[in-house]
Amino acid sequence: MVQGLQHFFSRAVVVTFFWALVSGGGLSLAILALTFSSGCKPVPPLPDYKTQTDSLGYQALYQQVWEVVARDYVDPTANGQYWGRWQRKYAGLMQSQEDAYVAIETMLASLDDDYTRLLRPRDMAEQSIQIESRLFGVGLEISKIDQELRVIAPLPGSPAEAAGIASGDVITAINGEPAALLSAEQAADMIRGEKGTAITLTLTRKQNTGESKTWDLPLVRDEITLHTVFTSGLPQAPDVGYVRISSFIGESAPEDFMDAVEPFQDKKALIIDLRDNAGGLLSNAVALSDALLDSGRIVSIEGRNQKLLQTYSAAPGQVFRKPIAVLINGGSASASEIFAAALHDNHRATLLGTTSFGKGLVQKVVNLGESSNPVGLNITVSHYKTPNGQDIHIHGIKPDITIVNQPDPTLKQATMRLLRSKSEHVNIEAMLLRQDAVINRAVQVLTQNVAPTSQNAI
Repeated sequence: MVQGLQHFFSRAVVVTFFWALVSGGGLSLAILALTFSSGCKPVPPLPDYKTQTDSLGYQALYQQVWEVVARDYVDPTANGQYWGRWQRKYAGLMQSQEDAYVAIETMLASLDDDYTRLLRPRDMAEQSIQIESRLFGVGLEISKIDQELRVIAPLPGSPAEAAGIASGDVITAINGEPAALLSAEQAADMIRGEKGTAITLTLTRKQNTGESKTWDLPLVRDEITLHTVFTSGLPQAPDVGYVRISSFIGESAPEDFMDAVEPFQDKKALIIDLRDNAGGLLSNAVALSDALLDSGRIVSIEGRNQKLLQTYSAAPGQVFRKPIAVLINGGSASASEIFAAALHDNHRATLLGTTSFGKGLVQKVVNLGESSNPVGLNITVSHYKTPNGQDIHIHGIKPDITIVNQPDPTLKQATMRLLRSKSEHVNIEAMLLRQDAVINRAVQVLTQNVAPTSQNAI
């Protein structure tokens, strides 16, 4: 496999299989965990541009960003403007770090490219956590629901799971400080800390009797591995395996995928669900595509002035050789689109769902700051084409069979009630899988050999 440093970002979210099925990632989600180790794999820092008149480096930081864009940005015309006009536009006007950040963000906004953006220290920290797929904390996913800080689910193997915290529990205080007015992100910040340190959560749980139980729960933070690949049996099709990939961002995604597929060798077919997968690492998209192809082009990367930079191709050997269906929707972007197109264009999989997001741009992260105060630039440096030579940016990938999942509203309401009030685990995942129209159609295609044509669309 060829490992790359390019990163794909559209809407960076970390979701679990459970939550993606319940809400499609629509609600705010925070991972309670906690300190991170550097893992963004940025390019080396640029030279020090500080001068006697810029002792704090505000102009230097601005200058670094300007030079990186002038040198590396995919569009040599910089969105049809004279880029030199920005070089000294704010010279002598930046008196604080915030001034520098705002000036840089204003300059970058002129490119009209949502993906080329300044990464402030918090952004760099969150990105490191996602790429490393490692963090330190208690291992909870939370969301603000009905003005309460609710537990979505404890992560497998986490201190929270070991302590018996359940979906639907409400966090009312963190180390004695009321949590009602906190956002999910603020709560995550409060719970962050080093491995081995202690924290106390105050929780409330509704009982089956209708009464509520409140208790203080001391926890010790530990190292937690984030998984983005999840498997499940399909109650409606025992002979079909189901794998959901929620993100391509974690470095462990290829290994996790291999482990997930291995138990399905006796299945007759496989469904790979990429719905609401916002992307991740190029290297992961290439590795997972290679795992399911014996040969053929995976993706081509083109830089400034349409210069061909790299072509990735599959090598012999597959981890699963039976029929495959890949599910996509408007939330499937960048790396997930590369994977879906690679399998589709090489006649390895049938695509079902709705047209994908359409992000055909490639970014890299440039480290601009010191290790004590990391600042980065996420910059578009190239774009990609599918094996068939298609540029899907903005247009997206159209599925072979277009079908929209419209969950039973009664089931959806029941699911939300369970999220808000249940006192013990319920297999909501199985309920939702059975009701999922896209999954059911994929099962039909795989087991009955329904021809993948637009006439079959529902």
